[in-house]
Amino acid sequence: MLLRRYIGRKLADYYAQPQNRVVGKNPEEIALKSLLGEWHWRRVYQRLYDTQEGQWLTPVELFQPYYSAIFANFCAVEASQHNTDFEIVELGGGRGTNASC
Repeated sequence: MLLRRYIGRKLADYYAQPQNRVVGKNPEEIALKSLLGEWHWRRVYQRLYDTQEGQWLTPVELFQPYYSAIFANFCAVEASQHNTDFEIVELGGGRGTNASC
């Protein structure tokens, strides 16, 4: 079998999966202020991956609602500094969480 066909089949299988099997969902907000250090973060992070159905989590899923708030603040500051209008289009392999925040 040609490598390109093998890769093509694997990608087709991956993209044919239901969304919840690919991108996980964080069921609750992580209380970042309560973490006791890197070891604690790693423990919480590992527990998330062990208990979720998806294969991976996006930064928006991990750090909601903080990630979206920081992104929105950045956009607002940039728009006011450059006195320009712009549109934000969210593209990617996630669940659209950022757009819904």
